[in-house]
Amino acid sequence: MREQRWRIFYKILCESIKVSGPIPVSTYIQLCLSHPTEGYYMRQRPDDSDVFGVKGDFTTSPEISQVFGELVCLWLLSIWRDPGRGSSCPKIRLVELGPGRGTLIDDMLRTLSMWPNSRNAITSVHLVENSSMMRSRQAQKLAAWRESQNIPFYWWDSIEDMPVASDDEFTMVVAHEFFDALPVNIIEENIKTHSGFREILVDLRPSYTDWSVASSTSQDVQSPSQFRFVLSPAPTPRSNFLSKLSPRFADLPSGSRVEVSSSGWRAARKIGEMGAALIIDYGDEHAFGSSFRAFRDHRHVDVFDEPGASDLTTNVDFALLKEALQSTASLHGTLDQSTFLLRMGIAQRLAGLMDKGQSEERRSEIGRAGMRLVDRAGQGMGRVYRVLGLTGGGQKTGVWPFIVAT
Repeated sequence: MREQRWRIFYKILCESIKVSGPIPVSTYIQLCLSHPTEGYYMRQRPDDSDVFGVKGDFTTSPEISQVFGELVCLWLLSIWRDPGRGSSCPKIRLVELGPGRGTLIDDMLRTLSMWPNSRNAITSVHLVENSSMMRSRQAQKLAAWRESQNIPFYWWDSIEDMPVASDDEFTMVVAHEFFDALPVNIIEENIKTHSGFREILVDLRPSYTDWSVASSTSQDVQSPSQFRFVLSPAPTPRSNFLSKLSPRFADLPSGSRVEVSSSGWRAARKIGEMGAALIIDYGDEHAFGSSFRAFRDHRHVDVFDEPGASDLTTNVDFALLKEALQSTASLHGTLDQSTFLLRMGIAQRLAGLMDKGQSEERRSEIGRAGMRLVDRAGQGMGRVYRVLGLTGGGQKTGVWPFIVAT
C-alpha cells in the first residue's frame, strides 16, 4: 500500500517539475508534508495509526511523559499570575501550534484545572492544524473537555487565521516542534563571483525514469532517487529577499549555504503579538546549512526516498526567530530543554509520581521517561531541544527559569 501511495505522489512531483522546471526546496517540503491527498500529515495510514509514537516515525516529548506538558503549563500560568496580569486579563485563551495527537494541550488543560481560578478562567482553546486527519484525532482526544467543562475548541489552518483576543483575555501559546516542520528555502553565497546568494532547487535527474508506471512486482523494491539538488544559475528575487532577512547572513563565509524559513519568521512575529509563549524545538541560536533531513520508522532516510512517506524537518534557527520577535515581545532564553525542565522542578514532580506508582515496574517506567526528557548525552532530548520564552507588557527581566537566582 505504501509503495503504491508514494508512486502516486512521485508522479505528481515529477509532472510539476517537468512542466514548471526545478522547484524551491520549500515547495518540495510543502508538497511532501501537506499535499491535500498524498501529503505525509494528510493521508490515512493503512493500519489507522498516526505518525507519532512507537508505531509511527518519531516520538515527541509530550508522548513520553505527562510532566513535560505540566511544566510547560506551569510556566505560562506563572506569567498569567504575575502581579497585575490576572487582574487586567482575568480570562485565559489557550493556543497550540502543531498539536499532534492533542496530548500536550490535554496535559495543559488538566494542569490548569487543578486550581479553580485558572480552571474557571479558560474561555477557549485554539489549535493551528491544517490536516483534517490530525484534527479528527485531536477532537477525539479532547472531547471530554468540551463535554465536562463546556470549553469551546477552534481549529485554524494557519496562525494568521486566528482572531485577535479580547481585551480581558490572556493568551498562552505553545509551539512545540512546530517550526522544524515549516518549509525552508536553501540559499548559497556565490563562491566564484561573490555576486549574492543563489537558490538550491529540486530537479529531476537527467536519467529520469517514470517509476510511477514501472513494474513493482518485487516485495522489496526500493524507491529510486530520481530527484537531485541543483543551484540556480543566478540570484533569484526569492534568494535576494531571504539573504536580507537577517543581518547575520551578510557576514557568513564565502560559499556558505543557509536554510531560511520565511514562514517561520512570519509565524514568530504573529506569536509575539499574542501574549506569553514557549517555543520548544531542536536547533540553536545560529543558522544551519545542512540540517534538512527525513525520518521514517524512527531512523534517518534520504529526503528524496519515497516522497510523502517520511517526515521532513530542519533545525530551527532561534536567532532568526529572536530577530523576528525583538520588536513585538520580551524574549527569555534560549535554554536547553534539560536546564529548563530541571529548573522548573521535573525531578521533584517525577519523585511525586514515582511515590504513587503501584509497582516497581511502573515507578521505573516513570523515572526512565522523565530522564529521557533531560538527557544531555549525545543527541539526547535535553541537549538538542531549545526553549525560548516570550512575554509582553514590557517584562524584560526576572523571568524564571531563564535567569539564575543570585
